[in-house]
Amino acid sequence: MIQDIAPHTWDITYKNIQPDPDSRVFFFSRGQLLVQQASDKPADESNQDIHQISFPRYDDIKTECHDAKYQYLFTLDDTAFFRVSMCL
Repeated sequence: MIQDIAPHTWDITYKNIQPDPDSRVFFFSRGQLLVQQASDKPADESNQDIHQISFPRYDDIKTECHDAKYQYLFTLDDTAFFRVSMCL
């Protein structure tokens, strides 16, 4: 199951928190999700077809989306993930 990702922890408990600089943000638009390639190197040298992706950090987008609304989604290890809405 997806929550069985030891040694990592996935916490879906609701928290009334705001993003910190290292929080990750999800931008959804018309059924698409914004991602960026994390590096040019494969995630696993034994499998050349796998590449890492990452999601924007709050610190990277906060000045561009200063009026945005952030909805807490979950925490993976110590990193909180948020959905961004109303980013104009």
